[in-house]
Amino acid sequence: KVADEFSSLPNVSSSKATQWNICETIFVADVEKSNAKAQELLNKGTESLKFIIPSEDISIETLLKNIDLNNTKLFFELQFLSASYVQMLTEKTSTKNIFILIDIIGNLAKTGNWYANLQEDQKQLDTIVNTTATLSVDASLYQNAGATMIQQLAYTLAHVNEYLNHLDVIESEAKQSLQVIFKVS
Repeated sequence: KVADEFSSLPNVSSSKATQWNICETIFVADVEKSNAKAQELLNKGTESLKFIIPSEDISIETLLKNIDLNNTKLFFELQFLSASYVQMLTEKTSTKNIFILIDIIGNLAKTGNWYANLQEDQKQLDTIVNTTATLSVDASLYQNAGATMIQQLAYTLAHVNEYLNHLDVIESEAKQSLQVIFKVS
């Protein structure tokens, strides 16, 4: 008998450590092709998808056509800042399996620029956090800049602390259910 031919599956604990999902990333340059790629990946066993959305011109309806929104976790990394687009996206999807990844401080650290300016970016972020109750922190940029693991952790904690300091203006109900999503590499 070959070593990988088991007569039954091994017992696996049901702790949080085993609650991983296979996630694939798709850059959405062409909406129809991206939708076809997403369906192909889901048919091959992918459990969640991350779409990188480059502009507000991307049609969410077309992108998510024939994708089971109730059983597939979807992450949307927007390369622009638009509270109205996020509002439209959440209205079109209306499920708990959707996560919006916007990091204005990460964008500043990565590009050296705000999307617009500090005040406008914070205003847009406040609206987005009130809509989605999620906050995203891209810690991979520190690792990619040469930080050690300890430095990456320290910078990431400082990064999220800056958001939490700012979030005093967020409604208390949104604060109670705030979910912070970390991108680490």
